[in-house]
Amino acid sequence: MYKNIYHDIRVDNLTKIMEDKYGSWNSFCKVISKSSSYMNEVIKGIKREFTENLARELESKLHLNPGSLDIKNSALEEQRYAMVNIYSPVLSAGDGNDIFSEEHIGELSVPMQLVKQQKLDVSKLACLRVEGDSMEPKINNGGYVVIDTSKKEINNNKIYAFNVDGLIRVKRLFNSLDGIIIRSDNAAYPEEKISSEDMKDDDMNFFIVGKVEIILNGE
Repeated sequence: MYKNIYHDIRVDNLTKIMEDKYGSWNSFCKVISKSSSYMNEVIKGIKREFTENLARELESKLHLNPGSLDIKNSALEEQRYAMVNIYSPVLSAGDGNDIFSEEHIGELSVPMQLVKQQKLDVSKLACLRVEGDSMEPKINNGGYVVIDTSKKEINNNKIYAFNVDGLIRVKRLFNSLDGIIIRSDNAAYPEEKISSEDMKDDDMNFFIVGKVEIILNGE
């Protein structure tokens, strides 16, 4: 058995993080890039010791302050990142992408500072990846947008994810007297319009997915 004076404290803190945030050791182990068998040996003190180097490595991967796992009976420092679900398909900053599914394909770490600044409810957020250059330089091709799915009403000149006839797009939207104006940031793309008459057409399917609140551009 391998046990040091911090073993039980680290295991208790790690278990609480797993239960509160990830729900299972399998999900947790994927985040920290360790196998379940490896962590089982560490936690039980069998074959492997819960070393200081491992504790610091896990803190880094979990975005915790160094030493947090060693603090007995502490309510660990509030997480510096919120985990927001990424959904498929990607958003199109162009002509749109067909919706084949709304499958949850992973999670993205979003700085909690941004979430708090925008006064967002994490449970209402969704993340999608943008393909295309029509919203550059604001949103890069390959960047991610965090969408507040509770915000469906159009505020002029704000960026929204929306569905038009089965295509998901991301653009600036404007209310007009006779419909909705769709505008790109890239001047190479012409302005578009959906008229009030178009929206009354039974064959027209238009709805707001949500308002883009946070933009995380790819490198």
